Amino acid sequence: MPASKRILVIDDDHVFLRQVNETLTEAGYGVLEALDGTAALALLKKLHYHVDLIITDLVLPGSSGHNIIAEVSSRDATIKIIATTGVLNQTQLEITKYLGADAVLRKPAAGAPFPDAELLQTVRTLLASETAMGDSVPA
Repeated sequence: MPASKRILVIDDDHVFLRQVNETLTEAGYGVLEALDGTAALALLKKLHYHVDLIITDLVLPGSSGHNIIAEVSSRDATIKIIATTGVLNQTQLEITKYLGADAVLRKPAAGAPFPDAELLQTVRTLLASETAMGDSVPA
């Protein structure tokens, strides 16, 4: 399943972006990257929103993660979204679910181990629910 799935990762933290990219690539996913919200929205438009999942930081230069979530949710509700932050508190992170995020993940503190198992489990769960929903549509 992973090889055909395209994931856009949006984050201005180069270390986190690299770690997420490596984890997802090693698991067989196709990964695209954007360093800020404005570049992410431009890339999404260029791709005609043909991505399966977006992982976005909430605090970004350019357009914020909240804006990306709102834009994507209004254009294509089938795209799964994971919101991440290392700055906002857990309550603020959970609120993003009401804006259209399907899941939330807290970024690790500087120097803490990267939560690759949690990330992969969340990605697999969201993409599996997408597949299950697609399979249940009547012909």
